[in-house]
Amino acid sequence: CGKTILTRTKFEKISEELKLIPPEEYINFLGQYKEYMRPVELSVYEELNQMTKRANSSKDIRTLLVELRNSKLPVLQAAQMRQFKKMNSLSKTLPDNEKTALTGKLKNLRREIHNKKESAPFRRKIMIDEISKIPIKNPKKYEKLQRIARNFPTSTDMNSAWIVKYSGKNKLQQDWDSYTIATRLLSSSLASTDHILAYNLEQNHDDISNYMAMHNACNSRKSNKPFLQWLNEDRNNRLDYLQEYFDTVDEQIKTRKLSKKKYRQYVAKATETIYIITRGEIDLRPKEEEKEEDISDNDFNED
Repeated sequence: CGKTILTRTKFEKISEELKLIPPEEYINFLGQYKEYMRPVELSVYEELNQMTKRANSSKDIRTLLVELRNSKLPVLQAAQMRQFKKMNSLSKTLPDNEKTALTGKLKNLRREIHNKKESAPFRRKIMIDEISKIPIKNPKKYEKLQRIARNFPTSTDMNSAWIVKYSGKNKLQQDWDSYTIATRLLSSSLASTDHILAYNLEQNHDDISNYMAMHNACNSRKSNKPFLQWLNEDRNNRLDYLQEYFDTVDEQIKTRKLSKKKYRQYVAKATETIYIITRGEIDLRPKEEEKEEDISDNDFNED
């Protein structure tokens, strides 16, 4: 996503500092680390910060997050009920067997939405998949039902999903506490090692030239996607990010902030990997190679 990657050492330092201050001061404290927040977490933080300013009083993050969620849920629930009414109205025009199947499915879906409201957001895909299973013979009515399902409002935009998740309960059915929520605003920016060519597609996956630093959350979403597929999902921004990433690593090698012995040819080899797997479509290779003595692959793979 192009945001600054947070080192684990820095994250642990921030986490320890959080333990020393009251939860009511977390919002102000985290303001100095906004540069590390990814777009979703930054957006949620800004909403919480604005709530604090409007109220002109200090509240812990959990209290603020619950208030934010409670202000959004009634609007969402009203919109959902309108869609359910449309589907119920359509069911009255169907033959008895189709009507029974649809009303039974709607009842189950409403129960599932209710059950999820304390933990995770209901996903629109569930609604679309379940409604598509109703055996309606009339093609126009079937398409109308599908259209209502596709327009079903959910909390699956990333901001709302984040708010719903962390204002609710964790896997142990316990409330997320303010400290955990505060660290979650930053933890998605922690650095992890991603394989340029996905792990399951690469026989020589432990070669350093197939590695690239990436946020934990971004790495999780990339999963085992082919590199070009992942790149094309947000091509312009990711090309800019990759160029900035390799330029920064190259500069750190030159200034010896990174081990010159270990990473001497990293940028050249990693960008060559990208050039090869994209069949020359993406060329991020250094324009001018440094005139240094050759280094063997064995030396390159040390450490």
